[in-house]
Amino acid sequence: MIFHDLRVPGTDGAELFRQIKTLKPKLPVTIITGYPDSDMMAQALAQGPFGVMNKPFGESDIVAAANVFLRATR
Repeated sequence: MIFHDLRVPGTDGAELFRQIKTLKPKLPVTIITGYPDSDMMAQALAQGPFGVMNKPFGESDIVAAANVFLRATR
């Protein structure tokens, strides 16, 4: 499971998501963002399903996201 920010130094989160899905298509990914309505988020959404966590978030949000992925893989 990968959690990564939408804004990534040297690239953008949509591109990073594309690269992850190319290498490991079944790997669950959650994109963390403070920009849920941005063009970059729209680009990521166009590439396939993933989880989203809006900033700010807490430990319970991380646990909830992990539980969603675990239930989906059973």
